[in-house]
Amino acid sequence: MKYNVFKRLISIVIILLLAVIPITIDTIPSYAVTPTLHDCLSTTADDGDSASINSGNYCAMQFTTTSAYSVSSLKLMLKKSGDAGDINVSIRTAAAGVPTGTVDTITFTAIDGGAISDSYDWYEFYPTSTSGTSLVGSTQYAIIVRASYGDATHYVLWRMDNTGGLANAVASHSTDGGITWTGDSPKDSLFELYGTTVFDIVNARQFDDYLVDGDMLFVCEYINVYPPYYGNNADPTQYFYLQLYAVDGTTLLAQTTMKAWGDRPGSIYIGEGLASTLTSGSALVIKMAGSFASPPTAETYTLQSGDWLGKASPSSTHTNKLLNVFDKITKSTQESFLDKWVRSTADSIDTYSGYTGTTSSLTIYTQNKGQVLAANSEGDLIFLNGIPSLDQVRPNLFEIITAEINIETATTTNAYNNESTFEGIVGTVVSSDMDSLGDLFGISATDYSPAHPNEPAISVAQKTMGAVLLIVSIIMALFGLFAVGSGFAPVSLFLSMPLMFWGAQIRAIDIRLIGLIVFVLFFICVRRYIWVEG
Repeated sequence: MKYNVFKRLISIVIILLLAVIPITIDTIPSYAVTPTLHDCLSTTADDGDSASINSGNYCAMQFTTTSAYSVSSLKLMLKKSGDAGDINVSIRTAAAGVPTGTVDTITFTAIDGGAISDSYDWYEFYPTSTSGTSLVGSTQYAIIVRASYGDATHYVLWRMDNTGGLANAVASHSTDGGITWTGDSPKDSLFELYGTTVFDIVNARQFDDYLVDGDMLFVCEYINVYPPYYGNNADPTQYFYLQLYAVDGTTLLAQTTMKAWGDRPGSIYIGEGLASTLTSGSALVIKMAGSFASPPTAETYTLQSGDWLGKASPSSTHTNKLLNVFDKITKSTQESFLDKWVRSTADSIDTYSGYTGTTSSLTIYTQNKGQVLAANSEGDLIFLNGIPSLDQVRPNLFEIITAEINIETATTTNAYNNESTFEGIVGTVVSSDMDSLGDLFGISATDYSPAHPNEPAISVAQKTMGAVLLIVSIIMALFGLFAVGSGFAPVSLFLSMPLMFWGAQIRAIDIRLIGLIVFVLFFICVRRYIWVEG
């Protein structure tokens, strides 16, 4: 009965703990990103009307994406005549200036046609789903507008620019429900597409002498939340690369896997050999590319001369230390260009991720060092993952400085056993002191050649002092033998042992003799305190 009650109590405790302890399952970061305007035609002349849009007549606007992004909303400039019912909007792939196929890439929530004004105004449409809203960069798409019903007097009009104000774009219309399309060139319809970037290289920089003299480090800030891989716990290293290309844009020089999703720092390290063949200030190309079938168009960043920033850790003008140290003369912390790039990139990631001013911010302010990478899951770890060894090269960028333990490997030798001189065994100080003690006894320091070939050659003075130590140890041992009745045997044991072992260390006393003496004294102690008194 008590056992069953105990089990119930344990179960209740476990349930309560599960209820109050937060458990994180999805390791993919989630971002509260503010949408920005990506593709649009909204600032040119609005001097025309589209064909009437009703249940059978559709209008479309083909455009070419300037980059890859996830659509957050779509704005259209519309007006009505009568009531054409719900206004339905979608985005579909396009080719040759008109929509292709019948499958929508993105659908939007309809707006009641009766709520639209009789004069032109902007109306915002939102995707019906938060997933599957991404558009690929440099790709043709078409915005399609249709009404659920209507006729010659009940329709919607879409504002147009009669002269065409958008490159690689053109309006079109269909009178058979989207089966066939007729181009309206050069006219363009007005629209605004808002979204968040899913695949982009924001910036890139180059630094010299990162780990060793002559090497190079290329760093970049990238954004990669490319669907469907982002968000489903896929490993980005299995799908994407950061690549460095020559000036021609086709010769691959180096590449590395992309380490993380989201807005992140990345880097490509170049050793001295390859670095020596590269020209400083040249227009090398950094690419972000997919390694899977049908990847997105590679995002590229062409380095400008101003992106080559020199040494990763240049020396200070006021001290002989490296930059990013507190300068006593200027009373400030000097920083390198690499430090500045890291700090500005951390601020950019904070803005993108919605971390600014929160405990999740990548940086924290500390005394003397100023703004540093915070010791949390979003700060130092993000940069260490993207730029290996950064904490060793620029330690003062971090809230907590770690030091790498440098271990030099070496081959072990038998130097002590192979030593042929007494001075080499005990050192010059001890050897000299023993010669001096020998002089007190009138013993000259002449060489003594041992009979055994493995024993070192020592002076007569040193040999004599070793013998003196042996005699002292034996006397103290004998003192222990005769002191059993008086209880001094343990004292003799502990006083004599250091002397005996030191004599063995300098090879003046045979270790076997020491073992015998220790055994006898131990036997005496056992007999005195266990057998006799017990």
